[in-house]
Amino acid sequence: MKISVTEIVELIKVLGFRAVDGASNIYYKNYSRHHDYVIKVDVDKEKIEYGSKIILGDHTTSNFENSENFVVLECVDRVLEKGYSPDRLTLEHKWRMGRNEKGKLDILVTDKSDNAYLMIECKTSGEEYEREKRKMQRDGGQLFSYFQQDKAAQYLCLYSSRLHNGQIEFVNDIVQIDEQWKELNNQKEIFDHWNKNFKDNGIFEEWAKPYDIEIKALTRGRLKELNEEDSSRIFNQFAEILRHNVVSDKPNAFNKIFNLFLCKIVDEDRKPTEELKFQWLESDTDEELQKRLSDLYKQGMKEYLTKDVTDYNDEQVAGKLYALDPEVREQIREMFTRVRLHKNNEFAFKEVFDEKSFRENAIVVREVVELLQPYQIRYGHKQQFLGDFFELLLSTGIKQEAGQFFTPVPIAKFIVSSLPIRELIERKIDNDETNFLPYTIDYAAGSGHFLTEAMDEVQRILESIEPDKQRPSVKAKLKSWRESPFDWAFEYIYGIEADYRLVKTAKVSCFLNGDGLANVIHADGLDNFQKSIDYKGKLKEINNEDSMYNGQFDVLVANPPYSVSAFKNTLKFGEESFELYDRLTDDSSEIECLFIERMKQLLKPGGWAGVILPSSILSNSGIYSDARELILKYFDLKAIAEFGSNTFMATNTNTVTLFLERRHNNVWKIVETAIKNFFDKPKEAAVNGIEQAFSKYVEAVFEGLELADYVSLLTKKPNEKVLHQELFIDYKSWFTSLTEVKQLKDRKAFKEKSKTEQQEELDKLFFEKVLAREQDKMLYFFLVYGQQTVLIRVGDKQAEKDFIGYEFSNRRGHEGLKMYRDERGKPTTRLYDEDNQLNPEKANSYVYRSFLQQEVSVDKSLTDNIAVSDTVELMDFKTFAFDKSISLNVKKK
Repeated sequence: MKISVTEIVELIKVLGFRAVDGASNIYYKNYSRHHDYVIKVDVDKEKIEYGSKIILGDHTTSNFENSENFVVLECVDRVLEKGYSPDRLTLEHKWRMGRNEKGKLDILVTDKSDNAYLMIECKTSGEEYEREKRKMQRDGGQLFSYFQQDKAAQYLCLYSSRLHNGQIEFVNDIVQIDEQWKELNNQKEIFDHWNKNFKDNGIFEEWAKPYDIEIKALTRGRLKELNEEDSSRIFNQFAEILRHNVVSDKPNAFNKIFNLFLCKIVDEDRKPTEELKFQWLESDTDEELQKRLSDLYKQGMKEYLTKDVTDYNDEQVAGKLYALDPEVREQIREMFTRVRLHKNNEFAFKEVFDEKSFRENAIVVREVVELLQPYQIRYGHKQQFLGDFFELLLSTGIKQEAGQFFTPVPIAKFIVSSLPIRELIERKIDNDETNFLPYTIDYAAGSGHFLTEAMDEVQRILESIEPDKQRPSVKAKLKSWRESPFDWAFEYIYGIEADYRLVKTAKVSCFLNGDGLANVIHADGLDNFQKSIDYKGKLKEINNEDSMYNGQFDVLVANPPYSVSAFKNTLKFGEESFELYDRLTDDSSEIECLFIERMKQLLKPGGWAGVILPSSILSNSGIYSDARELILKYFDLKAIAEFGSNTFMATNTNTVTLFLERRHNNVWKIVETAIKNFFDKPKEAAVNGIEQAFSKYVEAVFEGLELADYVSLLTKKPNEKVLHQELFIDYKSWFTSLTEVKQLKDRKAFKEKSKTEQQEELDKLFFEKVLAREQDKMLYFFLVYGQQTVLIRVGDKQAEKDFIGYEFSNRRGHEGLKMYRDERGKPTTRLYDEDNQLNPEKANSYVYRSFLQQEVSVDKSLTDNIAVSDTVELMDFKTFAFDKSISLNVKKK
């Protein structure tokens, strides 16, 4: 596209060109530092005359045909003004690139020996420039192809400029040539070794001199925000760094990059003009870089993870050696440096044990640092593209073990968005509570997804509440948290994680999502509240009457580990921490059952849980039945979401997400007392808000019987209707088959009794067992009666993927979770709507309404996936073998 004459004249005048006296539309500029060298622009003839010393490969850039030619002119002007001699400049320098293809470099700057020094490719501002920059990052672009032709060059520069508001604005992306590249065979190898980062200063700045390009250190204010393209490119380049440096231990490598993230997070807490330590400086040695990184790492571990790393910096060592002879002091300092760095440390992507292995690893460290250094990773808000990069690292790099399977972000978002947190906050404000945000915990925090989603949701709500309509104390806090987002997290957000790698990961995740203040604690989620040396804050609180009860949290969201072999041996203070502890053997693997009890211990009455568990929790026997007892005694079952094998990446286990509301501790005890009173003196009464409760139980469980018939059973004188009732007959058969009964009949003492005495003893035992079973069934019947539970099924295979809205890919270069999106780029998941939590076409809205006890009517688009059931229908009270199993195969209501 041609530039207009008016724009050309305006541009060259800003550059200092003047009209030639006695001529029409001819402009010139003298360059005094080059013996008044002259460049002319003839507007009428549409020609640029570059003078006799600047070499022209051809005249392509000496006309007005393309706007790019004036970028070249402006750049030549800048190069000359910087002091490079015109006879060292070649425009449109040509190389034969193939049989019929020639390459032409816009500007080649040579040194005094006529060797290539600086290659400059010019592009018009905007899309053309950005397109070539993307091409360079994709395959090296034009500049790398030119460098392949002449490897003497020391710098490559992609350049663009424009006239804006009467001023020239320019950008330049500089690649400093690594001497190692000159030994490589082809452009692809060179491109693969490049870290894909550009320098943005050093050629044209005031401090730079001809042939003395000085690239100055990065400052905090010059860091770039990540965009979507950067996210995937950086991940792929990190993988390439590992590949060409033959780093084989991928889980270790990904652990080390998280260590570098921690260093960078610490380093970014600086003033805009402060120089950053997380960067490769031109004057650096491998040792100096890694010393700075070690100092940052130590600081980060102390400040953010409360871990003291055993390490000493040069100043600390020098302080102890000051009295020694200088030569001896230097020898000891060098020895200390080798001991400090020439071994496996926090940045050992490759095993380090001597000088050679240190140098090999140092190449990797430097390349990764240079890859990350230009970008900002610490934000005061959620940074989606950084989150995407983090997810790529997480899903491909960290091996999931010991019952772990990381919760994909869409599932964490679904669970958090199903909880009516807005209404909870509003209720707390209305109740004049000082701490009006929900205390939230994930007791198996893993990679931190639940924490970041919960923080994001609460912050979004805070920013939507009008401060001016609140009482002064609330107003002040709301305004403060708008100005300093997520500052509230230090008080309200808790994460516990036993895997030290994941503690760092979760902490980094919090920073990448706008906050690093959340309490991410390296501890066992099943530790004892009082005796734990790692717990702090709200986790140290216990109830005066029950040392197992904490009751400090409003919200619990978690995906605890499951099926961990012989975990009992790793528990501290297990017997005094859990009722279920005695049900464990040394070989038990049912760790999820203790996490269910811990959930009961952490939540306050009225608190909410969204917890992912293996589907077996609903029906397995043994300790699973005991765990279900805890759920049914202490929680209302608001919703169950059943997920299949495509939901989680590292497991094919089918899971259920239970949405629960915590009851008061004494609810089940009051019901139990009412039942015992009824069994002692059978009399109809209301129980747990259920009118004529016992009649309703009999009607639901003993088909064909009335309360009076049932009372005959309680008085151990069952009438004819009871004797012929199906469940009573089943009880008889069950009783007869009991080993205990068979052994009783075989005893000598029993056989010596009369038939009447034998029958009396058997009847006594029969009624003891049956009535105990009936009291047990009645308790859970009354606890769930009148409740409704939302049931969500996502389907199988592709139907499941379509419903959850994503799938996992292992294809090289496309690894990780891939969201399904519509033509506008909006997620198509049926789990939630990012903009409307009450969208009836999304599953979360039904759970949300269930917590609020609102009437639920399923949208026709979801009738194959969502149903609402009376909770009592999920359990079979008509069976003698009542084990509190919960079935999802019920008729839709």
